[in-house]
Amino acid sequence: MTDEHLGSDEFREALRRLLTADATDPTIRQDREDFLEGLKETPALHALFKRLLWRAAHRSDIADNEVDIRTAVLRSDMKHHKDRPWTLFLDLVNYSEFPDFAGVHAAAYLAFWYEAEVYNGGHHQFFTNSTGRYARETVPALVVLGTMEHARVLERAIALVEGDWDAEWNCFVIDRDGPLIKSLREIDHAYHTIEPDITELLHRFLDEHFDAFFRVIEDEKA
Repeated sequence: MTDEHLGSDEFREALRRLLTADATDPTIRQDREDFLEGLKETPALHALFKRLLWRAAHRSDIADNEVDIRTAVLRSDMKHHKDRPWTLFLDLVNYSEFPDFAGVHAAAYLAFWYEAEVYNGGHHQFFTNSTGRYARETVPALVVLGTMEHARVLERAIALVEGDWDAEWNCFVIDRDGPLIKSLREIDHAYHTIEPDITELLHRFLDEHFDAFFRVIEDEKA
């Protein structure tokens, strides 16, 4: 599978569909196997997609227990506060953990924290904070979001620091004054030249998947 295929709208739509569809459907299971087969020429993405699928398969609360993880929002609140869905999304990602989510929710969560950490302290901060333990899962999450450019930048960064993973502490340990810092700063620069940025893409993503994130309540039912 070429870079042209990986960056295409068709690829992104297929990835989104396979991450969010009902895994009990035999057709979906076969489609996922075929999709993985097609990714074998891109080993890193193949492994990452497989890992994200595993998380989706094991996050069965919604299907099995009918737990609705959408955030309730009043229709009048949305009318008077156009940014209300975004502020509710911020509450969601700030008071939740990655294992709580699957599919589009997991993709949005990972993309948000990648952006937040890199914006505040570069890739060094992203890797050495708790979010760094999900660095490999974040690559396909960025693809789902629709930004191959950010995904490639993160893949470069992971390749640079993968030898600094500390299994005992379950995190990356990277010396702030060590030899990798210059290279990480160069990757930071590449990251900041990409347009649109992840925040803008997340706004679009929430609009596109509004019904997956929010449950609109009519005022008389409040």
